[in-house]
Amino acid sequence: MDDMVEMLALIKQARDIWEVDPDEASIEEQQAWEDLNEVGIKLARLKGEPEPG
Repeated sequence: MDDMVEMLALIKQARDIWEVDPDEASIEEQQAWEDLNEVGIKLARLKGEPEPG
């Protein structure tokens, strides 16, 4: 469980730091950003936290 909490914290930190400008980001960067958000949402659900947004 501690690993999940640590992963969730790292994902939240990465989302806060990594700002993707859709007009300037490559398709790969946009997909990675979406994947990161999806993982963060799933981990938050598992932990019982409200969804970000």
